[in-house]
Parts: sequence; structure tokens; C-alpha cells
Amino acid sequence: MYRRHDQLEQQLAVNARRVYGEQLRADAERRRQVQEEAMQEKEKDTRMVKKILKEYQEDVANEKQFRKQTHAVRRSPASHLRAS
Repeated sequence: MYRRHDQLEQQLAVNARRVYGEQLRADAERRRQVQEEAMQEKEKDTRMVKKILKEYQEDVANEKQFRKQTHAVRRSPASHLRAS
């Protein structure tokens, strides 16, 4: 009777270790997936910010070019003749 009881206790301990190991693996996998999703979201945000910055820089460059052209037209000595 004691031998059977000891066997059952050992089997319970083995099963408990197996279940605990599975829980650890599942938790690690969940953490890995969450971390991967966070990294993908960060990369997406980075791409978006870079795109917005590039568009802003292009807008600034275009504005500078426009101002440079309009400033040159206003300063040219014959500009008043062109308007006629």
C-alpha cells in the first residue's frame, strides 16, 4: 500500500513538473509574440515618421525655391515692364 502511494506521489510530481514546463514554454512564446508585435509596431511608426519628415523637408525645399523665384522676379529691374 505504501509503495503504491509513493508511486502515485512520484507520478504526481512528474506530471506537475511537466505541466510547469509547458506553462513556462507557453509564457515564453506569448512574451516573444508580444515583443515581436511591439517591434513591428515600432518599425511601422519609424517608417511613418521618416516618410512624414521627408515630405516636410521636400515642402520646405519647395517653399524656399518658390520664394527664391518670386524674390528674383520682384527684384529684377524690368519686372514692372513685364506686368504691363
